[in-house]
Amino acid sequence: MQNDNFPEFTEWQKNHDMPEGFSNSSWHNDVFPSISNENGTIYVWFQSVEGFVSELDGKIADFNKYYIQMHETDEIYGLDNYEDRKYNELYTNDWNEVLNAIKSFNNLKILEKSNDISTHIDIYKSFISYYSSIGIDLSDGDASEVLYALTPKDCQSESQYKYIVDFLKRFIDIWESKEF
Repeated sequence: MQNDNFPEFTEWQKNHDMPEGFSNSSWHNDVFPSISNENGTIYVWFQSVEGFVSELDGKIADFNKYYIQMHETDEIYGLDNYEDRKYNELYTNDWNEVLNAIKSFNNLKILEKSNDISTHIDIYKSFISYYSSIGIDLSDGDASEVLYALTPKDCQSESQYKYIVDFLKRFIDIWESKEF
């Protein structure tokens, strides 16, 4: 049963742009409020937002604000195969990074269907450009070279490093499956 057990979160939503096609997916027994896309392949868990910090066992949780789970084909809620190449996740405190992760994830689905080389190049450049704008230099060449050169020290967190690596691996998988 969906329920509004998180009035602070509901208030927060009124003042922030939600990604297109997303709605409140919080349930009465969830520890954290969430939003998800229509088919449930992307969930954003709000572990902490302005004016709201979830409590576990009476202690304030020390988490990043947002936890994003994404799978290209499978519904996230109840998913237990986290080793699948089509699964990715990210912990962040930056709402813009949440929005970019959703955009990048949706772009992977576009790439899967597209045989247009310029679309692939544009999406890769967009991904690189976003991370450059927040101080992470991924401009050392093609996706394979960037993947090889990237280290956890280049990123703001281990989660961000894993997210970028997983995105690049998936991008490379898709790129290599195409005949341009």
